[in-house]
Amino acid sequence: MQEDAVAHIGDDVRVRASVLPTARLNAAVAAQYGVTPSPGTVLVLVGVRQGPETDEAALPATLDAHAFDLRGVRQDLPLRPVSSGNLLDYVGVVWITPPDSLRFDIDVRLDDGRRTRLRFSRDVFPE
Repeated sequence: MQEDAVAHIGDDVRVRASVLPTARLNAAVAAQYGVTPSPGTVLVLVGVRQGPETDEAALPATLDAHAFDLRGVRQDLPLRPVSSGNLLDYVGVVWITPPDSLRFDIDVRLDDGRRTRLRFSRDVFPE
């Protein structure tokens, strides 16, 4: 499994993104995120957190995300909020044709106007 991609906004806010093949999700997790497991999709999960990692709080944000495959084909990536207890994450699904390498561009804007861009790549392989 690949590590999360992380960006910072100031000293106290972290934006963390992970990419998981939906085919690996169990039924409960898939239902929680509202996705259907498939070998042709990956789940993108983004969390915006403030405070120390042992006592972090979720922050609302506006996210604009896109994924690009090796050929440069762009997919808009709508990220919708999903609550789990006191935490709020943003989830979306990208169509894939493995093997491939995807580049993600995620622009994050906090309610107070602060911004960052999270840009990272992930390789995906057949399940």
